[in-house]
Amino acid sequence: MARHSNPRPGRRTRSLLAVSLLLLLTSAVGLGVALARSASSDGARPPRSAAPPSASQRAAREGVHAADWVQVLARLDARRSAAFAAGDAAALGRVYVDGSPALRTDRRLLRRYADRGLHVTGLRLRVAAVRLLAVGETHAVLQVRDRVAAGRVEDDDGNARPLGDDTWSRHRLRLERGGDGWRIADLELVG
Repeated sequence: MARHSNPRPGRRTRSLLAVSLLLLLTSAVGLGVALARSASSDGARPPRSAAPPSASQRAAREGVHAADWVQVLARLDARRSAAFAAGDAAALGRVYVDGSPALRTDRRLLRRYADRGLHVTGLRLRVAAVRLLAVGETHAVLQVRDRVAAGRVEDDDGNARPLGDDTWSRHRLRLERGGDGWRIADLELVG
């Protein structure tokens, strides 16, 4: 008799996966900013004005484009997917800032799968839109519209089922940049 008659996760589990993946994608965006800055040929900074620039002005000044943020999110998504496939809770530390609520949520989710003899493979988010809300030297805030696009839940015997359909959702992601690049500090579901 199988330990679990239905290895397919419920709607809450899919929602947690979607939120966690979004956080991962947001961190990937921050890495793009860091790469864009390091690729600058002269490294010169424009002089500061009396009024603080808006997020879009800062992004333009620093050469940050939406595609850069999408790549940062994609890198975070890939790290998260690898952690889930391996059942490696410690590897989620490369996705999230230490102590972040999203890190705790993903670690709990990963532990629930492992406790049932399950792991998630091929986990991938599809990002429909990324909007930069704020950016600084060590932080960025993005609004992201995404959904879980792929993923399977597998048991120890190799039996697999798709995660199921996910709906599009909007999240506000706060990223922090450290020595190892961008990671997700906070994730909030919005409207």
